[in-house]
Amino acid sequence: MSHSEAYNELHVILTEMFTKNEDKDSHLVNFLDREPRIESYDELEENWKDNGKYSFGDFEILLTFKGEEFVLFASQSRSGSYHSDYYYQGANYDNLMTKAEYDAPKKVIDFPFKGQTIEVLTDKSAKLNGLLFATVEEAIQSLI
Repeated sequence: MSHSEAYNELHVILTEMFTKNEDKDSHLVNFLDREPRIESYDELEENWKDNGKYSFGDFEILLTFKGEEFVLFASQSRSGSYHSDYYYQGANYDNLMTKAEYDAPKKVIDFPFKGQTIEVLTDKSAKLNGLLFATVEEAIQSLI
């Protein structure tokens, strides 16, 4: 898939930001604040998994850049026992996708039927041989 010029430029900016990682002891969102070329951001997901005094966080952040919306996937670890005590490790840039890619239905499961594979998607639609059907039943009916 080819991406827009804005996507490619944002990818370069994020790669540089995360490589430099000048705010090593700072929550990921704090250093997004310091990047003036990002017009806005909003956390979609922030999940921390605790393991003793260490925590590992995964983030999905909606970014607006040059009028286009993107979703940044990032991760970060921290140590400490209390919120005010946390020491943050440098954040990692894991992935970037357009908002449209993020919102697109995802495959939940697939199954064989009459020698074909039917994919069931998160919005309850189905894919069969590259064709999209509103329901699984419609996909099955097309094979009968």
